[in-house]
Amino acid sequence: MKKSLNKYWLGPGLASLLLTAGSGLYAQSYTNDDYAVQFLGNVSDPVTTTAGVWPTAAWNHIANTTFTTGSITSISGSQTATLTLSGPGCNRGWSDIGGNGGDSSLNNGYIDCGWTSSAQYAIVTVSGLAPNQLFNVYLYAFGNATMPQENSVWLGAYAVNQVTNWVALLGQTAGSPPLMANGAAPPASEPWTVTGYVACTNFGYNFNTGVPNASQFGDYLLFSNIPATSGQIVIVVDADGLVGRSPLNGFELIAQAAAPYNEPAPTNVVATGMTGAIKVTWKDA
Repeated sequence: MKKSLNKYWLGPGLASLLLTAGSGLYAQSYTNDDYAVQFLGNVSDPVTTTAGVWPTAAWNHIANTTFTTGSITSISGSQTATLTLSGPGCNRGWSDIGGNGGDSSLNNGYIDCGWTSSAQYAIVTVSGLAPNQLFNVYLYAFGNATMPQENSVWLGAYAVNQVTNWVALLGQTAGSPPLMANGAAPPASEPWTVTGYVACTNFGYNFNTGVPNASQFGDYLLFSNIPATSGQIVIVVDADGLVGRSPLNGFELIAQAAAPYNEPAPTNVVATGMTGAIKVTWKDA
């Protein structure tokens, strides 16, 4: 995105004009916006109503088993960005529950990473965003089995712009809530029909020497105030390669505070002896 042509009219009576960096006249015209992307996995079950922790109907439906790169549209419809999938796991697709056009559809298909091999990671890149715009990034991660269910199974690992979370994930097992190895029942396998979405606990590191408590399982991750470095948000699924089941059903980018912008210093303009209005017009280099 490029900033638009900037014009300011200065009223009459200014005999001298000096434009300097930080003068307040240099306008920042990026429009901050939100994006919602659903990965269909191996099934065609797009969201047709509303879904998500940040509810919206404006989902971009991506058939990740064949998709490589393309344009996505913001929730408002006023902006576009570029979505790119890479890595050996990006075209792996699976599904687990029947869809209803809403949250069950969002949590049905997914990119299926880290299940049997460390070579199943995926990289999801959104580019063309306002540089350094802050986003809350919601990752939806609901697979066909709650993980981990036993010792020796690693946590799921997800990174957003090099910030990594390690989490225990809810999932659907044979259509009924699964039991963990220690006999405890995690929250219901379709929590949006019971208590709403369940946020994952970030353990801060990976381990496979015990099963987390039931209350620590969830089906979405929240990364808060992530800056779009060089205009990009980069999501890595199965981020540490430790063969921990890491499904990705989709994500939302929700813009937060205005993007910081370092104003370039315009060329000094000096006008003397002027008694009428002065028009100042410039373009970005």
